[in-house]
Amino acid sequence: MKWFPSFGFQRRKRELQEEIDAHLQMAIADRVARGETAETARQAAAREFGNILLVQDVTRDMWGQAWLEQLGRDVRYALRQLRKSPGFTITATAMLAVAICANSTVFSWIDGTMLRPIPGARDTGDLVSLQRGNGTSLRLRPSPISTIAICASRTTPSPEYSHITTTGSH
Repeated sequence: MKWFPSFGFQRRKRELQEEIDAHLQMAIADRVARGETAETARQAAAREFGNILLVQDVTRDMWGQAWLEQLGRDVRYALRQLRKSPGFTITATAMLAVAICANSTVFSWIDGTMLRPIPGARDTGDLVSLQRGNGTSLRLRPSPISTIAICASRTTPSPEYSHITTTGSH
C-alpha cells in the first residue's frame, strides 16, 4: 500500500527511460546501418551517450522536483524506522506533546501579562495599588465602595479613607 502518491514521478521516470532507450536504439540502428555488428554498435552507442544514470539524475534535477521526491523518500524512511521501534515512537511523541504544551503555556502567559496592556489603562502612570493598613500590619483589600471613592477623587484620599494606602503614581 502506498502512503504517498508519486505525484507523477513514476510516469515521468518511465517516460525519461523510454526517451533514453529510444535515443540509444536510434544510435545503434544508425551504426548497424553503417556496417557495425549489433554488439559493437550497442557498446559504441552507450559509450557515446555517456553515463545513463548521471543523465537521469541531471534531468530530474532540471525538472525542479528532486527535492520533493527526496522529501517523500525521507518521510517514508522515517515512518519505517518509527514503526520498527514503537517504544521510542511513543516516548518521542509524548515528549513532543509535553514540550508543545509547555511552550504554548509560557507564550500565552507572556502574551497575556507582558505584551498586552491592561484593558482600560492606557497610561501605566495611572495605575495604583490599594491596600488597607500601614506597611507592617495585615494587608486586606479595601471594600469596593472605598476603592470607588478613592478612584473618583483621583487625589490623596480624604481623612475617612486615611487607613487606605496607595502605591504607585496617580
